[in-house]
Amino acid sequence: MNILVHLKAMKQSAICFLLLLGLLGGCSEHNDEFPGLPESIPQAISLVYSPSPVTAGSTLTGSYTFVESLGLGDASTYSWLADGVVINGATSTTLDLSQPLTNENGSAINVTTATFAFCVLPINSIGTIGQQVCVTPPSVSPIPAVTVGTDNTSPPAEGETLTGTYTYVPGMDVSPESGSTGVWKVGGTNTGTTCSPSNGCTYTVQPADIGQTVEFCVTPTSASGMNGPEVCSTIFNAYNLTITGSLEYRQTLTGTITGGPTFTASYWKVDVDDTTGPVADDNPIKMDNNVHGIITGENTVTSTFQIGTLATITPGPPNDTNSTFLIDDHDWYSGSFSQPALDANQFIGKNIAFCANTAVHGEQCVWASDIQNADGSACTDSNICVTSGIYYDFPDLTKRGIAPIESISATEPPSSSTRLIRPYTTDEIDFARAGTLSYGTGLPIPDGTVVINGIEYALYNHGDPTASRKPVVFCSELIARGESDWSLSVASNTNLVDGYTTAASGGTNNNTAPIISGQNIGFYSRAVMRRDPPAAFDLSAIMGWPLTIPYWNARFDSGNIHATDMSASTDGETVANATDQNLVSCIRLI
Repeated sequence: MNILVHLKAMKQSAICFLLLLGLLGGCSEHNDEFPGLPESIPQAISLVYSPSPVTAGSTLTGSYTFVESLGLGDASTYSWLADGVVINGATSTTLDLSQPLTNENGSAINVTTATFAFCVLPINSIGTIGQQVCVTPPSVSPIPAVTVGTDNTSPPAEGETLTGTYTYVPGMDVSPESGSTGVWKVGGTNTGTTCSPSNGCTYTVQPADIGQTVEFCVTPTSASGMNGPEVCSTIFNAYNLTITGSLEYRQTLTGTITGGPTFTASYWKVDVDDTTGPVADDNPIKMDNNVHGIITGENTVTSTFQIGTLATITPGPPNDTNSTFLIDDHDWYSGSFSQPALDANQFIGKNIAFCANTAVHGEQCVWASDIQNADGSACTDSNICVTSGIYYDFPDLTKRGIAPIESISATEPPSSSTRLIRPYTTDEIDFARAGTLSYGTGLPIPDGTVVINGIEYALYNHGDPTASRKPVVFCSELIARGESDWSLSVASNTNLVDGYTTAASGGTNNNTAPIISGQNIGFYSRAVMRRDPPAAFDLSAIMGWPLTIPYWNARFDSGNIHATDMSASTDGETVANATDQNLVSCIRLI
């Protein structure tokens, strides 16, 4: 039986061969002579070639998968085409491009411009023929080429340094790279910033670039002198997110978006989930529910944010429960009006981010602490950057958070005739002594520290009242907001004796604390900065000043030095030992 099948198969093959020669009219797809043997149409599938892409002088290799339902053998034939015409002698699965080639018309083939195809005519071992299929490899590139990219995947911001990258692909002559040039373009114009792999391909986004396209382009050049076409990276729109204003509690910041892609919303973020200051700045939350600056393609959009919130009420009864003509801590905790849940304890020391969203690149943010002068120095103009802030990591100027209210009126009722200034951190004193911040290079070295809300405040002792008296020296050496003539304040209206006005003329221990009723620190200890209930919070809810440590005052009588306890329900003046370490707040007469 096996011999018979073999003979019949040979006969069928011979018939199909005659068909190929054009001597017969057709080749039946049915096994009429052997009805028990089913028909089988072979197929060639999954045609591929290598290498890909084609390289100069290479040998192309075609491959495929033979499909035959009866499991009969593969007797397929192969051909290669150039621009759709059969190549002479190309009847195997490989094609050597390094050899001269001609087509069946006798014409020479230019392998640098031709488009090649690998074809398979599927035939099984008994001569049944299937449908010819072809796959077309890409043409051989006669010139070098590059693939280009950048290290950023989002719109570039002002001041951001971008790095361009590219991969060189040899041309037909397989010549290595030599002399390729890269250039950064802004708005389609060459910036003049050229590069090569040896000198780096970086570009820093300039203010003038904002709102324009930024791209990196490379022209490949081979050692043989052949140039390929210029290839450019993905185009991005440069943008700028910036913040201006004062990083101080109850002050207003302004965020601005200029240029860039279409942002869908802008908003402010602060981490207010605890009272641990800057150590908990890693989980900021949206403060305004995306209500600011919905952008529809404008070139510039601004958004404002007041740091902290406070109910809008009129000073005086019934809300002004202690008749201070202020909305103060006592009023805040008295329940006499509906106040927000957050107070200064959640804000002091924290950073603030201004953010914007875009559908393509997601959230983009800038932090208030990062907005300095162009040279990295501390900003002094709130119209162009972010001033103030409480510094907590000398000598890094970017380590700053929301500061307590810097200065407050020191009169009762409040007026502009005198001002008290907040205590300073140890790091701010280090900055001042180093001349980095203009607080006064002569500020004395602190004798101790206290950490409140994650911020380390400076503490001083009084030493010998006739000698060192560091709190007095601190005030006399202080320069704040460009102003000098600061003094250590008296304690209260009932004790207006200034024990330091009689110090030697011209000495650093001189003090000109006010002796007029109402110009004192006791006003704040009695009502404004109370902890009510006691120990409920460490900072003044309204102003953010520390409350857990007494403040030195300028009263020195009968050999006694006095301090003021801000958490007391009265003036809070107490006798203190010269070695006690307390906070210092200074007063300035206007």
